[in-house]
Amino acid sequence: MPSDSSYVDRGFAPPLTPSSSDLAPAAASRTWDADLETRLPGLLRVIDWVAIALLGLTMDGLFAAQSGESLTHALAVVLGATATVNFMHLAHAYSMHSIGRLPVQLTKIAVTWSGAFLGVMMIGVAVEHAHEFWGRWATVWFVSALLLLAAMRCVVVCRLRRWRTEGRTIRNIAVLGTGEEAFALAQRLSDGADKAHVVG
Repeated sequence: MPSDSSYVDRGFAPPLTPSSSDLAPAAASRTWDADLETRLPGLLRVIDWVAIALLGLTMDGLFAAQSGESLTHALAVVLGATATVNFMHLAHAYSMHSIGRLPVQLTKIAVTWSGAFLGVMMIGVAVEHAHEFWGRWATVWFVSALLLLAAMRCVVVCRLRRWRTEGRTIRNIAVLGTGEEAFALAQRLSDGADKAHVVG
């Protein structure tokens, strides 16, 4: 194999071989893009639960800290956050097809969070602790959590649209065949809500 000095003597630049450190960022980016459909729904579940729980505990600390009922409120907050995430899962709000559609996401958030919140209130009524959940802290918790969930979905949808524009979430699909049905299928895949790059 010729040395670098022999290339210089003949007036040629030595061939450049990319190092492993140069290839590592690109490989990591491809891995993240490939796992996006798995990682994003799971990440949203965690963020939703933590956001609802933290807001509830914060509102309880600000408005109901002197009432001596913090333990009951904390249990209600955890139950409300868990119920909301489960309801959204049942409503398929964490599927990639649903995540990319903002009106659908906002509707599901409003319905599931309202249902979970009312469920917690009804449990309070059933165990004769309703008076603990009709204070200002619960109202502020409900409104602030609803607004925060909606704001987070707006950010996620905007980010997802940017990724799709960059081609990071577009799937490469090969359609076998040259007939009219094959062309029609390729067109539907390209024009669908979940964009796909037809490679053949």
